[in-house]
Amino acid sequence: MTMDSNDTRRFADRSRQQTPAYAGREGEQSAMDKPDIAAPRQRRSNLRTTLTWLLRAAISFGLIFYILWGTEVGEVLAAIRVADLRLILLALGLQILGALIMAMRFGILLAVRDTRPGLAYLFVSTMSAAFFRQFLPSTLGGDALRGYDAWRAGASKGFAVLALFVDRLLGLAVMTAFAVLAIALFGSDRGDMSGAYRWAIAGLILVMIALGLLFYLPARQKGQLSALASRLPARLSALAEKLGQIATPFHGKGGVLAKSAALTLVLQVNVVLFYWVVAQSLGL
Repeated sequence: MTMDSNDTRRFADRSRQQTPAYAGREGEQSAMDKPDIAAPRQRRSNLRTTLTWLLRAAISFGLIFYILWGTEVGEVLAAIRVADLRLILLALGLQILGALIMAMRFGILLAVRDTRPGLAYLFVSTMSAAFFRQFLPSTLGGDALRGYDAWRAGASKGFAVLALFVDRLLGLAVMTAFAVLAIALFGSDRGDMSGAYRWAIAGLILVMIALGLLFYLPARQKGQLSALASRLPARLSALAEKLGQIATPFHGKGGVLAKSAALTLVLQVNVVLFYWVVAQSLGL
């Protein structure tokens, strides 16, 4: 049986279609025919990123304008003209150093629960919190941002709040110690400071007790506190039990306390030095 020319051509076409090269070209052609779904999605993502950046920039400049609105700009400019620029730059460097120390301390506390977002991440979070604190009545707003960033980095909500609490408690301990020392050394220059001295000592004792409960509460005392909590009404008892469970991560972490306290001491010395440098730069 013979094959005519048409049968031969059809056989050759089928043979070519079965070859890998032809299949590849066919796949490329069908891929080209399909609509590109990823491109519009990428454009929407880029547009969302740009709009978010513009919104953040508008809020930032708006808040800065709000700060400067009621300021006597002439007096500020006059003070800048007589200020020592080198000392101003040094003061700025001390502020950045302070934020870096705070980020290091918070990182040590978060590492207790194996949350390690990195120093750069925590530094950016600390600087962002410092920015928003300028417009809020207390430091809590900035701390809320730091807590949110800690949660985003992997910490549980309860532990993020606890780490912030310990962070602030350490700062309060060193500040009250500074107050006791300052009144003892220089209080006589400012009249009768006995009342303030007693309050400062009482505050220092309370803060040290709180840190002791968080880091060094013996098992016997924990049992006594649990027994005391069980006598409370059901809701309060459950709340006390939950708080006790949240506070346990720092029990026995004396090394964490020592490192964090050392950084806190350096931080508060840096704060005092910052204000002294600013005063010197303005000739006060």
